[in-house]
Order: sequence, then structure tokens, then C-alpha cells
Amino acid sequence: MTNLTGLAPAARPVLFNDHVRFDRFTHLSFDCYGTLIDWETGILAVLRSVLERHGVAAEDEALLRLYARREAEAEAGDYRPYRDVLRGVMTGIAETLVFEPTDADLDALPVRWADGRPSPTPWPR
Repeated sequence: MTNLTGLAPAARPVLFNDHVRFDRFTHLSFDCYGTLIDWETGILAVLRSVLERHGVAAEDEALLRLYARREAEAEAGDYRPYRDVLRGVMTGIAETLVFEPTDADLDALPVRWADGRPSPTPWPR
């Protein structure tokens, strides 16, 4: 194990910060999507498969921006299960890119979400 105590505090990862008292915590939570799970590649794979069936083309960056916008819209308001949020995202994407989604299209994100793959370069980056 590497000894990090000789590093300046700003150079040490937060995990080794002398000011954090880990004995005071009973649980820790980690944001795995985008950190440990390469969600962008997974989202793009799902969206590409749906869009190809409808003959729709779009650039990756544009799709990710559209996904982020539609996800924020779908998450606004009262709580909904994330499966419903993802169906709303696909509905919004279909409205924007002008195609009629099938039930299978609407379920594509929630069904394939569990297929997320580990990121090839997890934290720290």
C-alpha cells in the first residue's frame, strides 16, 4: 500500500484526508454512473439501436446533450420511478427527432440500463 501521509493535503485524495473521521459514518455512498460505470457509451448504444430502427441519424455529442436535457425535464416535478423517467426521456427524444416510438423503444433505456459496463478508466482520472 502506498503511504500518502507525506503528501501535501491538497495532493491527497479525499479518502485519505486527515480531517475526515470515517469512524463517524455508518454508510458511504458512491456515484457509480459516470465514475465506475461508463454510462455515456451505454446510453449511446441504446439510443443508436432505437434511432437506427427509425432511420434517424444524430451525432454522439448532440444525442448526449439531448438525453441530458430530456432527463432533466423528465425528473422535474413529483417523484417517479426511474423506469418511468427513462421512458419519458425516450418519449422526449422521439418528439425532438420526430419519430413514433414503439413500446419496445420506450422500454429500451430501462431494460438495457442494467447492462452498464465498467469504465475503462475509473476514478481517479
